[in-house]
Amino acid sequence: IAGAADEQSAATQEIAKSIQSAATGTDESSRNASEMATVAEESGVSAGEVLQAANELSKQAENLRAEFENYLTDIRKSTSANRRKEERDHIGYAVGCEVDGKSYSGQTTDLSHGGCSITGMGTVFEEGQKVDVNFASIAVPCHGTIIGSDEGLAHIRFDSDVRMDNRLGPLLEHQDMAA
Repeated sequence: IAGAADEQSAATQEIAKSIQSAATGTDESSRNASEMATVAEESGVSAGEVLQAANELSKQAENLRAEFENYLTDIRKSTSANRRKEERDHIGYAVGCEVDGKSYSGQTTDLSHGGCSITGMGTVFEEGQKVDVNFASIAVPCHGTIIGSDEGLAHIRFDSDVRMDNRLGPLLEHQDMAA
């Protein structure tokens, strides 16, 4: 009987150790689950902060786009005198122009080394079209780009070219076109 009691006592101690080990494992699992819940909550807060920052950036980008559009509108509406880099002379020279293979004739309303405005061509051109402007006293055309066209007036920016500047010099000095 004493031997059986010793065996039962040993078995009971083993069971107690197993129960203690299981309790310790359960405590660790509970702590890990609690830590994971905390990390998940912090991640959720961080994700919310990132989303809020992204929304704020989106609003700022939209505001910047709107400000840029307003700036472009102001530039487009500004008087031509405010946009010009070169002083323009109000000179009325008869000119021939070629745009997209079609010939037009008109008269300059102003002229500078940077460009001119021509009236009387009877059409409205698209911005960005290439144009060759032919003055009677210049053998070679002045190449440029139409930067605006409205109400029978075409605004042209000449391509930057030292030789063309030299050709335009006499015209800007108001020399006789028949020369």
